[in-house]
Amino acid sequence: MKKIFFCVSLAVTGLFTSCVEKYEEVDAESKPSWLGSSIYAELQNPRAEVGLQGTFKNYLRLIDDLGEAETLSRTGSKTVFPANDEAFERFFASKAWGAEKYEDLTLGQKKLLLYSSMLDNPLLLQLLPNVSNGTAEPQLGGALKHETNVNVTDSLIHLAGKEDMPKNNPYWAPYYNTGIDVVADATKPMVVHLTRDYMLNNGITTAGSESDFAILTGTPYPEDKQTAFLFNNQVIVPDVTCQNGYIHQMADVVLPPGNMPQVLSKKDNTKLISRILEYFAVPVEVPTTTDYYNAWARKQSPALPDKTIYAKRYLSSRSADTETGLIGPLNRINGRQISTLLNYDPGWNTYYQKPSQENTGIDYPIMDMGAFFAPTDQAVADYFVQRSPTDKGDGAYLMDIYGNYKGAENTPEHLEENLDSLHSKNPQVLTAFLNNLLKSSFASTVPSKFETVPNDAGEFMGLKKELLVKKADGKYDITIANNGAVYVLSQLLPPDEYQAVLAPASVYPDMRVMNWAVQDKTPASGTPNKWSLLVDFKYYLLSMSSNYAFFIPDDNAFSSDCYYLDPTSLKHKAGTSASAADRPEVLHFFFDNSNKNDLPYLKCERHYFDLETGTITTPGIPEEIGNVRTQLIDILNYHTVVLPADKQTGTDGKERFVPIGNNGNRYFKTKHGGAIRIDGNQVGSKVESGLQIAKGDLFPASKITQVYPEKNGHAYRIDHIIQPPVESVYSVLSTHSQFSQFMALCNGFKDRTVMQWAGISVNEPKNEKDSVIGPSPFESYQIFVSNYRLGGHSWADACLDQNVRMFNTYNYTLFAPDNDAMDKAYSEMGLPSWDDVKALYNKWNGVEVEISDAQKADKDEARRMIDAISSFIRYHFVMSSVYADNKVDGGRYKTLVNDEMGVAKEVYLTGGGGQLTVRDAANRSQTVTDGSSSKMVNYMTRDYWLGKDNPTSKAIVACKNTQSNAILTSSFCAIHQISEPLCGEQNGKFYSKSKARKK
Repeated sequence: MKKIFFCVSLAVTGLFTSCVEKYEEVDAESKPSWLGSSIYAELQNPRAEVGLQGTFKNYLRLIDDLGEAETLSRTGSKTVFPANDEAFERFFASKAWGAEKYEDLTLGQKKLLLYSSMLDNPLLLQLLPNVSNGTAEPQLGGALKHETNVNVTDSLIHLAGKEDMPKNNPYWAPYYNTGIDVVADATKPMVVHLTRDYMLNNGITTAGSESDFAILTGTPYPEDKQTAFLFNNQVIVPDVTCQNGYIHQMADVVLPPGNMPQVLSKKDNTKLISRILEYFAVPVEVPTTTDYYNAWARKQSPALPDKTIYAKRYLSSRSADTETGLIGPLNRINGRQISTLLNYDPGWNTYYQKPSQENTGIDYPIMDMGAFFAPTDQAVADYFVQRSPTDKGDGAYLMDIYGNYKGAENTPEHLEENLDSLHSKNPQVLTAFLNNLLKSSFASTVPSKFETVPNDAGEFMGLKKELLVKKADGKYDITIANNGAVYVLSQLLPPDEYQAVLAPASVYPDMRVMNWAVQDKTPASGTPNKWSLLVDFKYYLLSMSSNYAFFIPDDNAFSSDCYYLDPTSLKHKAGTSASAADRPEVLHFFFDNSNKNDLPYLKCERHYFDLETGTITTPGIPEEIGNVRTQLIDILNYHTVVLPADKQTGTDGKERFVPIGNNGNRYFKTKHGGAIRIDGNQVGSKVESGLQIAKGDLFPASKITQVYPEKNGHAYRIDHIIQPPVESVYSVLSTHSQFSQFMALCNGFKDRTVMQWAGISVNEPKNEKDSVIGPSPFESYQIFVSNYRLGGHSWADACLDQNVRMFNTYNYTLFAPDNDAMDKAYSEMGLPSWDDVKALYNKWNGVEVEISDAQKADKDEARRMIDAISSFIRYHFVMSSVYADNKVDGGRYKTLVNDEMGVAKEVYLTGGGGQLTVRDAANRSQTVTDGSSSKMVNYMTRDYWLGKDNPTSKAIVACKNTQSNAILTSSFCAIHQISEPLCGEQNGKFYSKSKARKK
């Protein structure tokens, strides 16, 4: 009885990793009718009943020439994807590989043609998309690709000299004279198969001429057939079952496209982006591959010299080690640590996206691949080149900064050299550009999902099908590489970091201080260190839906004329006769690259400062950045303004957000509620805040020296830091005599004896364990305090002098009644004075009798007077800072006093033309005017609460000012002087005596 060997498919079980037994003997007479002979024999004599079309002489020649005839005749378990001779004729006619006939093929080309169409496992077509899941059931529809039989050394090429190697790349310089033997990658090339099950499982559309599939492959999906596509090549005869595997006949010859960098380098229209990508290519020696190759070479000819084989890899955060196969960063070359890395290695043949939770039983490398959105050479030029003064790409300013050529010489013919120069001088720029174009998942970035593809800021990248380039044949210029899809776009899509208002800080070499603060040095682990600011300011400024005005002091602005006045040191107001340690301090932020191991390079020094003369002591005292992080955060906040998202079309025809001050306004709130004043938005315009307005001789106004229109607003280079106000409301009212009566009214609440006599307890409420649980009624009446209370704890002397107790980390307006207004409040509107309250107290002071009805009535009357005084004061404080300006957002504004129902009483504000009008509950109005010489208007103040910052934790603890180094919190207030009092009562009376008192 004749015996044969054959492989039994396990399709019925859903498994596909191996045959039952490669050498199992079966009676020839009992061989199933569907089972053919070997793969080799089936290709020699194609049977009509199994559907194979044409002859396969060229494919068989490949098998014979490469010594695989015996393998495919008797043993093993393979899957092959052959094309017939007609397909090979079309291949030779196209001259795609420079071969016009079979005899023109090199040995390397033969290997790629055969082994790219061969898999080690026997796979029915329906099993291609299934993924092994360890001992569990296979994951159906999860696989996109499989490893081919291509050996790593099959891609070996010799780069003879500099012209063959990556340009502007120092890692290849040692081999310019000797040449180098390189493989494309040390992992096996993959074959990508688009199957119906995979596409359905991953939301990839197949129906219609504009489906994902049709756009990707250039052909509609044949819904009526059981088929699959290798790259964009269709299986026309599936599942021919042989004794040792399966044959799936292809419409055309399977041509391995290479990995994504190889695809880019071969295209005629992506040479520039390929050049940029090659900046990151590095040669890495591969001992295992070297040994394998040399052993093979010696078998061919003992005289052949040994070679050292290198793999071409890319500096990246995620790559596969050429020897161990372990996944990790490739960030160290020749002992040098590299910080500018691609998100992943685009040349990694078996690349896969890192799963959120890795299961060792799942074959992740076959489940997905990457994607690269490559701009054409024209698109790169359009972005970076300045063709004329009026024809300038959005990224031309980068070449002005870092290019070898300046101004008019930033032309297309100099673009390659300028790109090289840009990367050499500031590698993080083009790293960010590539990472924005290099996406981690093919399945998540197919055309139907373009509008959901995020950019570096996590927002819509701007992908549209209309950006896809079409070839001469009308098909989209898309190539499915062996590890990702390469989409060719007509536009370069830059990362938001280089088209947002933070862009100048990111690229200009003299804006390093602000760039350091914006970028933040919080470690990836999330654990703060002594350099961490613990804010995500970069991502705040990357919001493309917002309209920002971002003022960027250049590095010289932190050290010229004046430094940053540290508000935490302002308790020290001693004169020049006092010791230096009793003086306020200024901070000098600067960069120092002298010791590159002392990261980061941002440094800070403290200098003692005389507020009268402006004298600064030298040398400075070094300060840890972590000890001044709240000051840096405050600088960031004070230089950022959020504007209405209104747009206009500029002279260049581009639509952009309206710049600051375009409506004629001068006063604007900063990100955290502070305020700045401007006199324009052009070069030469001034920008200033409270300290600069109050002490312009010591702290000059900031001047705009350059304007940068960006996608989400405008950035403004300025020559001085914007200095916030350092005067509190208390300080301003105390030092200006026109408010002496109002201040006396505010300070009257501090008389504990009178307050307690009037029935206002001075004792703090406590819980059962005698812990303080809140402010006492006496404290609740206070207008100005110097203690900071948090929960049951209180810190004395935690501010510059005294703060408004009602403020709560917000911005406010005080319509401050001057002495004329106070006289009218007392004489015409019935406001009681503290003398009235004390007169009642003095009447009964020292009388040792039981409380009589008369005494009780006087106490009640005193309490009502105190409440009226409190309401009067609080009614003049308005929630939100409002300035007399060209245009004012009018309407109802809440005050800091509530009615009997607990609802905040309101004032009505209107304004414009530099005026602000306030109308009270009694319907009386008065107007303040910006620039008034006789009254205080638009005066900026700030109440600071100070604390002690621990740079290794997120906590800032309140403490006495002399121990403070941090801004715990603060509130801003605009003060407008008024000469008529505001009244919260409709009858215009602040107070009326009770009937009992009158009687």
